[in-house]
Parts: sequence; C-alpha cells; structure tokens
Amino acid sequence: MIYKALWLSSHAASDVSGTDLVFEKELIYVGTFVKGDVKFSVTEDLIDHWVNEFEKMKQSGFKIKLPVEHTFDPEKNRGHAIELSKRVDSKKRIGLFAKLEFIDAEAARLAKSTDVSIYVPPSYQLGNGYTFNRPITHVALTDYPVVPGLDPFETLAASLYEESSMSIKDLAEKLGITVPAEVTDEAAIVELIMAEMQKLKDAAAQAASKQEPDPALQASMINIIHDARLAKIDGLVAACKLTPAEATQWKQAYAKKEALSLSQSDGFDMAFSLAQSRQPFTTLGEVTRKQTTLDPKDNPLMRDAQRRAGK
Repeated sequence: MIYKALWLSSHAASDVSGTDLVFEKELIYVGTFVKGDVKFSVTEDLIDHWVNEFEKMKQSGFKIKLPVEHTFDPEKNRGHAIELSKRVDSKKRIGLFAKLEFIDAEAARLAKSTDVSIYVPPSYQLGNGYTFNRPITHVALTDYPVVPGLDPFETLAASLYEESSMSIKDLAEKLGITVPAEVTDEAAIVELIMAEMQKLKDAAAQAASKQEPDPALQASMINIIHDARLAKIDGLVAACKLTPAEATQWKQAYAKKEALSLSQSDGFDMAFSLAQSRQPFTTLGEVTRKQTTLDPKDNPLMRDAQRRAGK
C-alpha cells in the first residue's frame, strides 16, 4: 500500500493569557476527511498509534516541531509538542490532543489567529537507523484548515481545570486508592476515599503522640506548675481554708517537682476546688477572754457573798 503525506488542519481560536507558553489543542478526531482528490480516514486505532509512536520518538530524542506552514526550515519553528493524548473532545468525539509549547510569548500569540495541521509521512527514519511508521513529524501553524470543528487552543491552566471534572473513580486511582471492580456506586467510592484519609489522619496523630517532648520546655513547664501550686496552697492557708499542717501535707503530695507530670492528673485540681468551698476556720485563741479566778480577794462574787453573810 502506498501512503501519501497528510496535511490535516484545524481552526484555532483563543486568547493568549499573559506569558503562558503551553497550550492544549485538538489536532484531529475519528472520522473521514477529504483533501483535494485524497480521501482519508482516521480511526481510534490510528490515534493510539500516533500516541505510541510519539512516546518512542521522544525516547529517541526526536521532537515534533511547530513550524509556520509545512516546512523543515528550523528558522520558522515556533515551538514543539510535549505530549500527545487521546480523549473525548467537547463534542463527544474521540480525538487526538497535543500539549504545544511555544518558544516565546510572541510566538504564543499565533494561537489567537492561526490553525494547526499535522504532517504524517508514510515513514520517518532517524539518524540511528530506527524507522517510525506513519508518525506525526510536525504540527504546522497554517491558514488552510481541512478538519472542521475541532476544539480550539486552550492554555494549559484551562485544560487542567477541565480535567478536574474527572470521575470519582479516576480521582481515587490518582490518589493511589484501589477501587474493587465490583464497586461502581460513587457514594461507595467516596466512602473508600474518606476511609483512607481517616487512616492517614490517625497515622499522623499516632506519630505526633510518640514524639518526645523538648526536655528544656518540659522542665520549664514543671517549674511553672510547681510555683503555681505552692501559691495556691499558701492562698488557702491565708484564707483559713487549710491548716498549716494540711498545707505541709499538700506540698508533699502535690508540689514535689520530681513527682509532677505534664501528661497525667494527680487530683490536685479536684482537691483545690473542694478546699475552696470550705467555710473559713475560727481561731479560738483570739476570742477567749481571761477566766474568772476563784480567789475571794479577787472574785467580786465571793466578796458579795461574804458581805451578805456578815449582815
């Protein structure tokens, strides 16, 4: 079979955004097309072939150039293809897409006004002797479209946004989560994703709990707790809600630095709360008056009794 080179072109229409140099463009889709007296068909298998050949060409160091018109003149090159892929286009057709990188912002502005056309020779041989069968050797920027109604140029950012509408199953697989073949319900797949996220959170929390605290920080915190407890105990004594003897016992039980811990409760807060609710103690020595003596000379009651008896 004799193959003629194909010039397959498409209309391009989109604004260049800033200095973004990478665009995505649909090059062709599955269908039958006519150029002059040449009629050709593009199948899904052929699109797969172009994608596979492109990967082999990249590994061999070959670049699909982006010249102005169909030419091999390096001075007319304006960039190169960095990726070919097959996917469904905006009109639900299986198409061949390329990510095209322009050499500079001036070249990228061509995306606003030009078309693209792929060049497909019957074969192409590299300098090392390796021969590719019906590869795409360049994507020309031209004003002579053949293939109508293709998706226009889009900046890479726009194409990535479009791809974000992937299915839940695709998202799970991109996250490395295996979805069993029998699980097709989206709600069930979401539960799988959430379960895996919870495992990651639990693992992170467990790892954080095992981290050893900074010794200097821990010592500083214990000193603060020790001083605060001493002040609270002394405050209870001053408020007559704790006796000095009790205070000594409390300081032994709750304010020894070597016994303090940052992670365990020893009951001090509960004991302090109960002590605060006590009624203040009364100091008996401050309200007891001098006892009455039984000596008749000093006891007015005895003197009065003797006076009455004398009468």
